Amino acid sequence: MKYNTALSFAKRVKTLSDDCFLEENYIKIDEILKLNNFPTDIIRKILRTTKYSVPRNPTTTTEKKSFAVVPYIPVLSERIIKKVTENHNNIRAAYKPLKTLANNIYTKGKTKIEKEDQAGVVYKINCGVCEKVYVGETGKRVKTRKKQHITDLENIMANPNRTAILTHTSKTKHKFDYNSIEILEHESDTKKRKILEASYIASLSPYAVNKKTDLKDIGDSFLSVLNTFSEKSIISPKRKKRKRETSENVNEVEK
Repeated sequence: MKYNTALSFAKRVKTLSDDCFLEENYIKIDEILKLNNFPTDIIRKILRTTKYSVPRNPTTTTEKKSFAVVPYIPVLSERIIKKVTENHNNIRAAYKPLKTLANNIYTKGKTKIEKEDQAGVVYKINCGVCEKVYVGETGKRVKTRKKQHITDLENIMANPNRTAILTHTSKTKHKFDYNSIEILEHESDTKKRKILEASYIASLSPYAVNKKTDLKDIGDSFLSVLNTFSEKSIISPKRKKRKRETSENVNEVEK
């Protein structure tokens, strides 16, 4: 019983030891067994059995893997992960659902909150004439942020470049449709919400009128990946056609 315990101990040490420490560990095994009053001939037999009969685990060089979690945004997230994994074989990426099954189950019994009463959101406002959009975020209720936008518009002459919306309106005389604000994401954490906002701004380029400073919460490497997917297909063809027709009608009226 005692012999088998010592032999198992020696085998385990050999199996787990790196090659460069193996001889040093044999010496330590010998010392430990002597301290436990094992006879010299038994110790030699254990070491001899261990050295020549226990196979070593093959030494394999494993490449260190890195993992990245990407918030799931339909179409965009798939393209980001495909692009990243193609260029970096040592990176494994996974989606992080922004809406979970638990959220859907446990919110069924709650009273539905109207869109304008919702808070902690990333939202989008469409220009009422062209295909430009504005992406924003707020921790306040949507109707409070909407009222701020309308107040800014009323005071546009005082500072026409105060916001990206005012800059676009001042240059083109176009008005944004504040009554059809679209909520893109819900996020109570301010930092995460700003990152989501910047991600949408980058992905909607060149249609987003937002200023470059709105992208400061995204790292340069991630921003370059997002820019790869900034394409016109993000705006639906039907909406582009409708906007183009509206713009042509406005131009006819002005003439």
